[in-house]
Amino acid sequence: MDGTLNQPYLLAAAIYAGMLAGVVYSLFQLVRRIFHGGKLFLVAADILFLAVVFILAAIMLYTACHMKIRPYHYAGMGIGFGMYECAIFPIGRKIFKLFKKNKEIGGQGVDKSGKKSSNKR
Repeated sequence: MDGTLNQPYLLAAAIYAGMLAGVVYSLFQLVRRIFHGGKLFLVAADILFLAVVFILAAIMLYTACHMKIRPYHYAGMGIGFGMYECAIFPIGRKIFKLFKKNKEIGGQGVDKSGKKSSNKR
C-alpha cells in the first residue's frame, strides 16, 4: 500500500491536468468560432473534446498514480479547470488585448518607436 506523503504531488498533477483540459477547451472554443458549422458539427466537436479530455485524464491518472484513483484526483482536475477558466484565461486575454492595443496605437507593438532625426533634409 502506498503512503500518504505523495498525495499533495498527486493533487498538483491533477490540478495541472485540469489546467491542460482548460487549454484544450479554449482551443475547441476557437475552432467552433472559426468554423461556423451546423448542429452536427457542434455535436462532433463536443464529442471530440470529451474524448481528448478523457484521454488526458487517463494519461495523468496512469502516469501519476498508476490508476489508483481517489476522489481528490477528480476534485483536483475540476479545480485546475476552474483556475484556468476563471483566472489564467482572462488574464491572458487582457494581456493579448493590451499588446494588440499598443501595436495599433504605436504601430510597433511593445517596442518604442525610434526617435526622429532633427536634421531634416
